[in-house]
Amino acid sequence: MTLRLDLDGTVRDRVGAVDTSTLIPELDQHKRRLMKEAYRLGGIDPVTGELVRFRNARLQDCHVCQAFRDPNAREHGATEDKLAAVDDYEASDLPEDQKVALRFADAYLTSPAELTDELRASMRRDYTPVQIVELVLRLSATTSNRVLRTLGLDAD
Repeated sequence: MTLRLDLDGTVRDRVGAVDTSTLIPELDQHKRRLMKEAYRLGGIDPVTGELVRFRNARLQDCHVCQAFRDPNAREHGATEDKLAAVDDYEASDLPEDQKVALRFADAYLTSPAELTDELRASMRRDYTPVQIVELVLRLSATTSNRVLRTLGLDAD
């Protein structure tokens, strides 16, 4: 059986992923505590979190992640149209702060060199340090299986 760690620290079943907590349990425990604390201290809004998660799913072409919808984000307005906007977010009508989060996600996921001084300033303008940490933790949580897949250590 494989597991998925939700952002609230809940471990759930998920097909096709390795339970990384069995590899380094102490690190996993610290990561969960840090994520919970970042969220408690003033987490990013659920829609922005879902947009960033979905952008990552699209970039990785993860069919499981693309099919999942966060019910809390849906309740706060994460519609299918908003999620579809991540494919061409610069030309979309998404608010500027959400575009900044998506630019940050793209830089983090595809080209860290794109994390320019201008993007850093935009992140500091639109997000608190705790929210930035939460974004990084969200991205690292949803990309942790990429290395395992590359090494052939995933459940597939």
